[in-house]
Amino acid sequence: MRADAPDVLETVAAYLQSGSTKDVADALHCHRNTVVNRLQAFKTQAGLDITVPAQAAVALSALPWRGPTPAAPAR
Repeated sequence: MRADAPDVLETVAAYLQSGSTKDVADALHCHRNTVVNRLQAFKTQAGLDITVPAQAAVALSALPWRGPTPAAPAR
């Protein structure tokens, strides 16, 4: 992924959480077609179609964690 495409990565991360282009467009305050175009750009550059569940799982494991630090497992 190109470093100058933070909007694409933000869109991908939001799509992986919701699975809905409409919800992502609402959350990111952009048009639904913008979301579709960014997902297509990710597919072109990364070779992963995140609308396919198996490829979404690969993308999830490859993207950096952006949430809170997970708790350490209990010993």
